[in-house]
Amino acid sequence: MRYFLELSYDGTNYAGWQKQPNVRTIQGEIEKALSMSAGISIEVIGCGRTDKGVHAKNFVCHFDTTEPISEFSNQIYKLNGILSPDIVCHRVYDVPEDLHARYDAVQRSYEYNIHMSPNPFKRQYSTFFPLARDFNAGALDQVATLIIETSDFTSFCKSNTDVKTMKCTILESSWQFPEKDVMIYRITANRFLRGMVRLIVGTSLNVSLGRISVREVAEHISRGTRSHYMSSAPARGLFLCDVKYPHSKQQHSKEHTMETLP
Repeated sequence: MRYFLELSYDGTNYAGWQKQPNVRTIQGEIEKALSMSAGISIEVIGCGRTDKGVHAKNFVCHFDTTEPISEFSNQIYKLNGILSPDIVCHRVYDVPEDLHARYDAVQRSYEYNIHMSPNPFKRQYSTFFPLARDFNAGALDQVATLIIETSDFTSFCKSNTDVKTMKCTILESSWQFPEKDVMIYRITANRFLRGMVRLIVGTSLNVSLGRISVREVAEHISRGTRSHYMSSAPARGLFLCDVKYPHSKQQHSKEHTMETLP
């Protein structure tokens, strides 16, 4: 049987989602907790692979078992009792056996948080970006619009990435200013490339400071190249916020949900 597990995590002290030898990862911790709870070895497949230091408000992974889980509520409490407080499991529920947490996700949303006044309580979850005299907020919107109009993201992908295509469909790309000293970049797409969001944010900030123009960014995109001003923003400000699956399959899984914590 296949199950989906929904969780949140603070990625500060982890080497990313993907399991690696000799370092702590979110996938490694989840597999250890599940295996300990179930009494058998369990492997999990995540909806994506967040980098070192990146956080997740709503992450989805799946795992398979030969025996059905009878008490969903008890399973959640056991997992959270085993895991570090950095990782919190919210729900576990059965899904169709052909529903894949990574390959069947049709939409993912990320947020990147920036604060412009020094704040010790935001430093692990937001990037400090002091406003410069030549800062141009309007340029951020221009880049956000350019991103929506872009389909090939070769210029916004880390090297040595093992993917068959660099094409992504952007459904949302916008800057929000919820407080006078806070900026949030939100982006939603059908898929993302390795390091893509942080490269978009870093590039946008350099455009806002006049270090590179929107026109130059557009030219690099068309050529599939990257300027040194198209650089990555720090990991700590990035959050995976939401993951969506095909409506028919997702609705089927929700109908089988037996545990929802407040």
